[in-house]
Amino acid sequence: MAIQRLRGRERFAALRSEGRRARNGPILVRFVPAIAPTPAPSEPAREPDRSAASRAPDRHVYVAFAVGRPVGGAVVRNRVRRRLRSIVAGANTAPGDYLVQARPDAATLSYDGLRHCTVSAIESAVAASGPNGAGPR
Repeated sequence: MAIQRLRGRERFAALRSEGRRARNGPILVRFVPAIAPTPAPSEPAREPDRSAASRAPDRHVYVAFAVGRPVGGAVVRNRVRRRLRSIVAGANTAPGDYLVQARPDAATLSYDGLRHCTVSAIESAVAASGPNGAGPR
């Protein structure tokens, strides 16, 4: 599943207020599960649409990366961000919004060490949000 860039003030506010946090080493992950759209009660009943888009809830993974100046210079921060992007793209992520934050020690980790910390933090954040990533926030 391809990851997409997280945008919008409201989504970041939801991550801050409702997101489940998990930390492993220098990586902190916040997660808000995707919510299936529900029809408005005033809409008349229609023939069910059998298209794939209408059957599935929002199954996209939206991710933002926060790698601040304490991590290092621009070259180091960009390298950490590229590594994190590659790791998240290869991870088995539940649909929803993610904020992946790197602390300064992330710059000194090997790729495998960074992958272990990131995947573990993602799994913990999803588990904290409930079964299938759709539990109570």
